[in-house]
Amino acid sequence: MKRYLLFFTYLLSFSAIAQDTLQFKDIEPYHYTFQLNNGELTGEGADFLKKELSKQYIVMLGEYHSQKSISKFTSAIIPILEKENFNHFALEVGPNTGKILNNLNPETLMQDLKSLNKRYQVKDNDGDLYNAIPFFESLEDAGFLQKAKHFNWNVFGVDQEFYDSYVMLFDMLFENFSKSQKKKNKSLFLKAKDSLSSYYQRELLNDESYTTLLLKSKTIKEFFEMSKVQQKNIPIIESIIKSAEIYKLNDVGKWSENYQMRISYMKQMLKKELDAKAYNFNKDKLLIKMGRLHLSKGTSPYSLNEIGNTLHELAEYHNVSALGIGFETRFYIKDDKVIDELDSDNTGVKNFREFKKFGDKNNWVIIDFRPMRKQIFWYPYPLKKKLNPYLQKLAVNYDILIIPPAYSPPTPNH
Repeated sequence: MKRYLLFFTYLLSFSAIAQDTLQFKDIEPYHYTFQLNNGELTGEGADFLKKELSKQYIVMLGEYHSQKSISKFTSAIIPILEKENFNHFALEVGPNTGKILNNLNPETLMQDLKSLNKRYQVKDNDGDLYNAIPFFESLEDAGFLQKAKHFNWNVFGVDQEFYDSYVMLFDMLFENFSKSQKKKNKSLFLKAKDSLSSYYQRELLNDESYTTLLLKSKTIKEFFEMSKVQQKNIPIIESIIKSAEIYKLNDVGKWSENYQMRISYMKQMLKKELDAKAYNFNKDKLLIKMGRLHLSKGTSPYSLNEIGNTLHELAEYHNVSALGIGFETRFYIKDDKVIDELDSDNTGVKNFREFKKFGDKNNWVIIDFRPMRKQIFWYPYPLKKKLNPYLQKLAVNYDILIIPPAYSPPTPNH
């Protein structure tokens, strides 16, 4: 009798586990698949996506950085958005780096970006390479930028200037001088650049703070003061100093303050750019591509109202539509083998497993969170018990989730 009771208890426990696990039938009405071949989206999911994009004034792509598939997806939707009169493209780069990207000629963009990457590339002690322009180290990244510039979109940056870009920005300051100013101040310019490079090496070798050294440098301060003779150099200098101040907070262990200052700066840069272009929320349309965290609706997992939430609020305020797209991953290709992330013991993978498991190694997958929210957060909460807090948060932060098929590493462009 005891044996039967144990067996019955086991069956009940198994049923409970199965019941509390998200099943395909739970998401089937909100699930779509599509294919991406030769830059074209096809399939039922493509039809759904095109219809949704046609309704929007703001589209947000919350990406995983350096993910080849997402860059190809971005290239594919830009012509679709162009037909819907999108004309602005915000990126996770600094404002001056954004100007460099915006001024690239689409006809020579691939090679020009490669040249920039090679010219300012830095290798650390472990052999890892760092480029001056973040998240544009691959041909796939260059591809979507080229597509946007082909349509003459306004490309701009809303983030701090990444510290791997400082040497490039020093060159920009010098190039803004007149011929006579260059001749007069070349010695100080070269001295300032040498100081900058030495500070970078000191951080790599001795773990000294690159940004603290920069902010304390008398030589660099003198170079900045001299550079202000050109009015257009002032915002470049201000952005370098602000960026260094944000990084410095990390160096002294103030990580929360660092992140909060960075998020506030993003919003300031967004406003500055939109004001400069006389952006009209009821007429103009915006695509923005950043790390997934930054484009959260509501509070992000760090309990902050990020730039994505600001854009959702602005869209609602102006009575236009905004769509937040978050990306997840499941399959990737390594050494010609398809690897399933679900085989990993990684905590991050486990936390998002119940959505990741619907990934397909051959097809793109869409899960539309918007109609699911009622079942998660409103009585009788049929889906709430099947989703852990991480998944519930994800369903709030993004309107739809896209999971690419198995992807390979990006193609270097440096």
